[in-house]
Amino acid sequence: MSNILDKDTSEVLIQRVRNLTQFSEARWGKMDVVQMLVHCNESSKMAIGTKKMKRMFLGRIFGRIVLKKTLKNDVPLKKNSPTVPGLIVKGRKDFNKEKDDFIRVLSTLGMMKIEDFNDKVHPFFGKMTGREWDVLMYKHFDHHLKQFGV
Repeated sequence: MSNILDKDTSEVLIQRVRNLTQFSEARWGKMDVVQMLVHCNESSKMAIGTKKMKRMFLGRIFGRIVLKKTLKNDVPLKKNSPTVPGLIVKGRKDFNKEKDDFIRVLSTLGMMKIEDFNDKVHPFFGKMTGREWDVLMYKHFDHHLKQFGV
């Protein structure tokens, strides 16, 4: 199963990000390319532990079940999967800055250890292991890069 902490995998993702332009159009969903970059940058902060978000009520009930189903195989995330409300991006941001930030995030993640992510809390899935974050981040970023055709 692909994972974000593998240096080769993070390099492939970085190349995919480099292929994005400010004119890249979504194949599905409501985000534009800049909003997607901000969304991915912000979501990575949860995994690193620098962004804390309140647990969602439905996540407390169904989060672990959905997480296990999501991580059990290499099946990509479904199109139009729901987004944690606190990660919905509003307003205009700078494309080049967000793209550069995402490349830095991916480079940093490629150098981190799985233990660095242990016990970080996702607002829907709850407290996760490093391995769970590792696979979920890859699936999440892959999902959004496919959303924009790269």
